[in-house]
Amino acid sequence: MHLEWLHALLALMLGLWFGYVTERMGSALPSLAAHVINNSMFTLLTATVGTVTAFAPNVGLAVGSGVIFALCVAFVTRRRAPVAS
Repeated sequence: MHLEWLHALLALMLGLWFGYVTERMGSALPSLAAHVINNSMFTLLTATVGTVTAFAPNVGLAVGSGVIFALCVAFVTRRRAPVAS
């Protein structure tokens, strides 16, 4: 359903990240949970606030998302990969 070029590009990057997390963590559960949370937050935001078109709220959302993503990267990269048996 990501047919518009920007959403398709973002979905591709997020999919690559989820794949890396799945490999690194040894489970698809963290990626699955992140996908559900992402979709739920988007649905709640658009249902309660509507589409965010103003510049300032979009910058705030981008900065907040960037901080959360950086924390996730730090957590995943510092965790030891599971040992294959």
